[in-house]
Amino acid sequence: MAADTSKSTQPLYQFWIIAICCTLLVSLPCHSQPLPDHLVFSTGTMTKKRIEHETAAIKLALEKSRDRYGDYLFDVDRTSYSRTRILRSLLTGRTINTISAPEQIYFKESASPPLLIVPVPLLYGTLGKRLLIVKRERVSEFNNLNSRAELAKYSAGLGFDWIDTQIFAQNQLPFTTGTDPQQLFTMLAHERYDYLPLGMLEADAALEASGMSQQLAIVEDLLLEYPLPVYLQLSPDQTRLAQRLEYGLEKATQDGSLKTLFEQYYDAQLEAYRDFRRITLPAND
Repeated sequence: MAADTSKSTQPLYQFWIIAICCTLLVSLPCHSQPLPDHLVFSTGTMTKKRIEHETAAIKLALEKSRDRYGDYLFDVDRTSYSRTRILRSLLTGRTINTISAPEQIYFKESASPPLLIVPVPLLYGTLGKRLLIVKRERVSEFNNLNSRAELAKYSAGLGFDWIDTQIFAQNQLPFTTGTDPQQLFTMLAHERYDYLPLGMLEADAALEASGMSQQLAIVEDLLLEYPLPVYLQLSPDQTRLAQRLEYGLEKATQDGSLKTLFEQYYDAQLEAYRDFRRITLPAND
């Protein structure tokens, strides 16, 4: 009678199958890929053109830095947060980790640790070049201004949390404040103050968006200017991302692509304002 070996050989087969599987698993290469850099850019209350330009500039920097830093994820948060909430969100880095703003705004408000600043200006100083918006019937009155002393006879309207308030106070220029751009336009229309200074690259769009272009107008041939460079600023724990952006923006500056991108969006406006009269205010200390 033949011996039944099925029961005795089954455990042996199972042993060899398990051994072969373990060998294969051990021999497979294990490549742990680092997560790509993830940038979340908060646009706040910027105009549509500024959002388009600055998101394009950030993407340019991320692409230029791909050779050293690899892949990336890039998201844009268009929610209009208050400055206090933006600062709180930046310090935690949970919802956003990048903004663009003048250095003084968040640097002076930030507790330790401070925000990380990428020291490459995005707007080539144009945010500090301000067009004056006034009641339409007063345009000719403002066309005659030529000095800071003459401007001091009038009151400006400024956002309560704008860095401009410090610059105007330092230069002894009177001003009143509002909570947001739309309130400032309404206050100007009701003559609560005399003029609204807005960046030369966004004044036209902001006036159009306000719905008050029939009542208000931009003063012809006059710019109020003061130093106000705009930088990318990041959450304190985003050291690698800040270094990546600086590397990418420096490369884009050196090869001219950053300036070319800026001109694609704003060259026509810059040309239109090139010969305007200027009233210059010194920088805020």
